[in-house]
Amino acid sequence: MACRPDEKVCFNCCDWFDISKEKVKLCKKCNQYKCPHCNACLCEMSTSVIRAVYAMERTYEKWVREQGL
Repeated sequence: MACRPDEKVCFNCCDWFDISKEKVKLCKKCNQYKCPHCNACLCEMSTSVIRAVYAMERTYEKWVREQGL
């Protein structure tokens, strides 16, 4: 079970956006949402940043499962 919140923070500009309320597109290449503010997705990030993003997501998802949330 993965935790996928509707509100997200852009990897590039750090602004919050709500994928359930705003017109947000999913990038076909990286499978991440494009920021409605700056149009960035993981495609604009370096390999080391992408690895850090995935590591943080996996860490958080594991913690949520362990907490029974």
